[in-house]
Formats: sequence, structure tokens, C-alpha cells
Amino acid sequence: EEQLYKRLLNVTNNKIHNADGIDDMKKRLRLIEGEIQAGNDSKSLLAEAKEILNSFASYGRITRKESGRFYRQLQSQLDEKK
Repeated sequence: EEQLYKRLLNVTNNKIHNADGIDDMKKRLRLIEGEIQAGNDSKSLLAEAKEILNSFASYGRITRKESGRFYRQLQSQLDEKK
């Protein structure tokens, strides 16, 4: 979880701030990455991560480009597990 948070902050250049719901979404995103790292290759996890990242972008916490970059990192992790 800590690794994901650090990576997310790195990808977003520390633009994520605490706000209602943001902490819960960050926790869920960390959990999703952990699931993928543990070998869960469910496409629904990737879809949920994309939804969360799009929400971050919509809230102005990260850019669309940063959202896409992080999504591709998760997708790459999922592909490596296959």
C-alpha cells in the first residue's frame, strides 16, 4: 500500500490532497494494486481502478495524462501476472 501511495504521488507530482472521498478512493486503489500484485487478474479490478483514476482527474487532483500513465502501469502489472 505504501508503495502504491508513493508511486501515485510520484506520478501525480504530489497533487493529491485530502478531501472528502479522496482518502477512501486512494485506499481502494491501493487495495486494487495489491490484488493485482497478488495474482488476481480480474478485468473488473482494472476497470474499477480506471474509474477511480478518472475521478481523481475530474476532481483536479491529477491530470488526465497522469491518470492514463498510472492506469497503464496497473495494466502492465496485470499483464505480467498472466
